[in-house]
Amino acid sequence: WTGTEGMTREQLETSDKIGIKDPTGLYGFGGYFAHKIVPWPEDNEKGWYGFKNLTIFRYAEVLLMYAEACAMTGDNDGLQYLNAIQNRAGSAHVSSTLTLDEVKNEKAFEMWIEGVRFPDMVRWGDTDGIVNNGKNIPSTYDAFFTKKEPKHRIYVEYSNPNKGQTGFVKGKHEYFPYPKVTISRNPNLQQNPSGL
Repeated sequence: WTGTEGMTREQLETSDKIGIKDPTGLYGFGGYFAHKIVPWPEDNEKGWYGFKNLTIFRYAEVLLMYAEACAMTGDNDGLQYLNAIQNRAGSAHVSSTLTLDEVKNEKAFEMWIEGVRFPDMVRWGDTDGIVNNGKNIPSTYDAFFTKKEPKHRIYVEYSNPNKGQTGFVKGKHEYFPYPKVTISRNPNLQQNPSGL
């Protein structure tokens, strides 16, 4: 955004200094962008964003895991921690009962795009909805550059670059495969089904 300081919204809408300039678009982006992972200015180290403040594990996830364990065992103690996260986030919905569905919904909101959803879905047995993942991959484009429109407009097109079977396969993808070097060093180790 260098050179856009002080520009009005109307000026930005027609400026060639912003937007998705790559004619191939942004592969894998479905028309929305994860502002929660955009680096803050203080993350800029020596002129580049090194993500020195990259979060590996958040306390909110610890509370949600505890709430999940309580929901699974019928212990209502986890409700206070689920509510604490909902109240901190300013949620319009604050759970009145502790159920696994309440925890699942809150975890989807709280941990969005933080790389924990897939292991959660496998643990919960909720993988039926991802059996076709990878069939249609979105790419996001800017019509200002690709269609020569007078103002920036984001649009999405889908492609199917993956041939054959894609998505989750029960009985195969629950575990990651062991690396080949690990298998070769330990002949007693059986490869996980995902590596076969």
